[in-house]
Amino acid sequence: MNSSHNQPKHEFPWNCVADIALGKPVDFSNLAHGILIALIAIHAFTCPMTILLNLLVMIAVKTKVRLQSMSNIALACLASTDLMVGLVGQPLLIAVTVNLLKTTAEACSLQTAVKFFAHFFMLASFIHLFLITMDRCIAITRPYVYIQAVTKARVLIGTALAWTLTVIIHIVFFIDHGLFEVINSVLVSAFIAIILLCNAIVYREARRHEKQIASQQVDAATRENFLFQKRAFKLTLTIIAFVIISFLPMVIFRISIECLKDIVTLGTLWAIRAAASSLAVLNSFVNPLIYYLRLRQFRVALIELLMRKNRNEAEEFERKIFGSNVVAHRELIQRREGGEP
Repeated sequence: MNSSHNQPKHEFPWNCVADIALGKPVDFSNLAHGILIALIAIHAFTCPMTILLNLLVMIAVKTKVRLQSMSNIALACLASTDLMVGLVGQPLLIAVTVNLLKTTAEACSLQTAVKFFAHFFMLASFIHLFLITMDRCIAITRPYVYIQAVTKARVLIGTALAWTLTVIIHIVFFIDHGLFEVINSVLVSAFIAIILLCNAIVYREARRHEKQIASQQVDAATRENFLFQKRAFKLTLTIIAFVIISFLPMVIFRISIECLKDIVTLGTLWAIRAAASSLAVLNSFVNPLIYYLRLRQFRVALIELLMRKNRNEAEEFERKIFGSNVVAHRELIQRREGGEP
């Protein structure tokens, strides 16, 4: 009989919805067991930090007028997806890893939930990265069009459409899982291709502007605007680079799983899979750290929020810690009311 009551104590049921063929005894080596325990500890620490840091990004952009540039609003929208990873994704990943160590049948339903939300937040993140990339692309290649076309309302509408598209696509998950996998893979691949293409275009345009500036072919205002947008572009590249680094191990694992199944034990496969999944999830913890490390005005706002200081006190405190020049670029910051990338 195939009933779960008649299965050996350390076996998963055959009908477990997972990427790896189950129904075999899961024998974790000491190393694999140690890796899973370490992952649980890492997520237990970073989960509340992921929630707090991303929530502070959103609050800072919402409450500080000087941070409400189009690029910062887009970052706050991306932070909303990272916030949901901390609220939902990481707790589920902790739960499935704990159940995995116990080799209980509950791990199967948890795996399904983790798989669903992993796809959900991954697609939402890539759509938001696509929107941020398009924002940077238009800002550098068509600066005059950007001023008229990109508004706060349109950025928020774009975010709403991103979440709507994500929800609609994931309804298919419960109707036809095979079709969902195809649609999701095509969409993610398309967004990645467009993101890389747009960044290549922006890089080429940035090089052209740099040559014009070097030869004094542009006025001071144009030069100032380009340098501002270039800093924002570098931040976008940093975020995209870390996203790729975070998701690449999972992609490699999925591609090579058939070969690995003939080489390592099932327990080792699970440990590798859990490590790759954790790296992808931890990107939501890294993103807000990038904002705070690269954007001085976000650091100042963080100090204001956490230490309840006014802006001048926060700037002075930030200068002592990071050595930032409080006076430099102040006029640029005040004019743009958007922080300094």
